[in-house]
Amino acid sequence: MEVKEKIVNEIGLTEEEYEMFVTFKFNLSRAVSSSDAKYYKDKLEMLAAKGRERLLKS
Repeated sequence: MEVKEKIVNEIGLTEEEYEMFVTFKFNLSRAVSSSDAKYYKDKLEMLAAKGRERLLKS
């Protein structure tokens, strides 16, 4: 299974959310300040929570 498919299916993200996930993950890896890192980490956690909620409903 391709990484994208695995993330979309197992975390429950839409295609658009997956693109945001990749962007946030990239930006988190390049964050130079702790506030930037916290921002992107919070965004990733928000996406994961949305996905988990969606999976629980299905």
